[in-house]
Amino acid sequence: MKLKHLILFLAMFLAACSSRHPDPVETRLIASLQAIDSLMWRQPDSALMVLIDFAGGPQADSLSAFDGHYCQLLLSELLFKNDYAQTNREELLKAVDYFDSIVMSDGRDADGRDAVNRVSTDIVFLDARAHYIKGVGFYENDSVVEACAEYLKALEVMEEQFEEKDLTGHCAKFMSLTYNRLADLFSGQFMTEPAIDCFKKSIHFCKIEPTSKYGISKSYSFIGKQYDMMEKYDSASIYYRLALEELPDRDNIAYRDLFSIIVIHNHYSKKSNVESSIDSMRMIAAQAATEAERMTRLLTLGALFNEAGQYDSAAFYLENVYKNEEDIESKIQAAELLKKQNATLGKKADEYDAFLSKHTMKEYGSKAKVSRLDNMYQSHLQKGKDRMFTKEKHSARKRVAYMIIPIVLLTVFAVFAITRKLGRKRISEHKLALERTEATLSEIKMKLDMTRFADEPICKNILEVANKQQFKSKIDYLCYKDYALRREQLIELREAANLHYDNFTTRLKNRFPKMTNDDIDYCCLYLLGLKDSDVSAFMQKDYSTVRYRSNKIKSIMNTEKNLTEALYNMAGL
Repeated sequence: MKLKHLILFLAMFLAACSSRHPDPVETRLIASLQAIDSLMWRQPDSALMVLIDFAGGPQADSLSAFDGHYCQLLLSELLFKNDYAQTNREELLKAVDYFDSIVMSDGRDADGRDAVNRVSTDIVFLDARAHYIKGVGFYENDSVVEACAEYLKALEVMEEQFEEKDLTGHCAKFMSLTYNRLADLFSGQFMTEPAIDCFKKSIHFCKIEPTSKYGISKSYSFIGKQYDMMEKYDSASIYYRLALEELPDRDNIAYRDLFSIIVIHNHYSKKSNVESSIDSMRMIAAQAATEAERMTRLLTLGALFNEAGQYDSAAFYLENVYKNEEDIESKIQAAELLKKQNATLGKKADEYDAFLSKHTMKEYGSKAKVSRLDNMYQSHLQKGKDRMFTKEKHSARKRVAYMIIPIVLLTVFAVFAITRKLGRKRISEHKLALERTEATLSEIKMKLDMTRFADEPICKNILEVANKQQFKSKIDYLCYKDYALRREQLIELREAANLHYDNFTTRLKNRFPKMTNDDIDYCCLYLLGLKDSDVSAFMQKDYSTVRYRSNKIKSIMNTEKNLTEALYNMAGL
């Protein structure tokens, strides 16, 4: 029996198993399925064959509802990892609902604890994987918005249920793969900034648990491509260099892909002429290991020849790709270049026009789709910030309680003991002592406020970058442009200052009306204790300009103190 027939039989058999026992309480992970799951992360082809053998064995005759849905999820993942179509889509959707019903339950146990807290991390991980593979099915059917929603849901399930320190091993690998899928999706819709953000997050988790030995290098390379699309060639060069540094070896397609990208990058950033780029691409095309790779190199060569005005050579390569390439995006690129070439030469391009009119609208997202995707991702980011803020607020309250409660108790005990010893005639002195103690407590609270301000996500990010980069005043601020704060980050910094220091920016503006909005942004940065060189890098202003600005602010505030100290006083520290 052919493998695809075995897979179809397996899907039907497991469907029957998953509906055989409807009781949702049983959530054990049987050893046989766990073994297949573990094997899948290393050898998905072998794991698929083992799953097929399992379905024909005696254990498969008595699966619980939980194990049946677990099998369906494993089957979907293995089909995807082995490049088969998702033949058990309907059963997978039932598995997603089933795992959701366990993980998202809001019932409470006898002790009043949330039921979700009693769900094991294994089941949470299965739920996240189910949403991920559901998104894969949407993406394979060009339902980009729906795919994005499922990938984001997978991330939220993980982030809500796992502490960051626990995202290791398979969990870290899964996070990296999910962010990679999102990044590819955004890149395909020309949404460069979300794509860059997701690739960077993918690299973070890939460093914890590699997705492959080329995973980090590829992500750095893709970030470079996004900067190329934005025509930020200096930034692109930085990431291409990082990609090369992360390659463990160079006799492979990963190196040849990166080499080709760098050739194109150097051409468009004017670092090499077209003849040199063509010679380099010919050399790398000769090393192609497969026909698919050869087609990719020919497309690049055709584009370079077209750029050089050598239309006969360009047409030779581009028509080869257009006629023989199976990848639709490559065919579209070849058709577009051939159409452009024919227009330059005054020739008709009816065949290419017909092809492009049929495929282009399908391949490239509309503005409405891009807007929806952007809103979904921004909402996801905001949820992440809200979770971090809630956790930090809870932790801060605990820290305050742990520090203040013992001091208050000791103070009360001391006042009580002194009062009894000295009698009523010394009450006034005791009151003074109590007032001093309260002043001490107030000072402790204010210092804790400063700590909590610095622990805000935006503040932590700024301080970590400043500490890591050690910005120098003698280095041109343009060298630090990758660290420039965006407008939304400055707004977030203002909100953090207002939250911890009683509407700090409003009070500052009311007290010193001559201050501009830019002055207020600088004040928020100095409130973090940053140096002028740090502010120069973050605000992308010359060091001398930043010095002039800080002196101007001091003049408005009519103070001779260090600006940071003056702002501390203004904040109430």
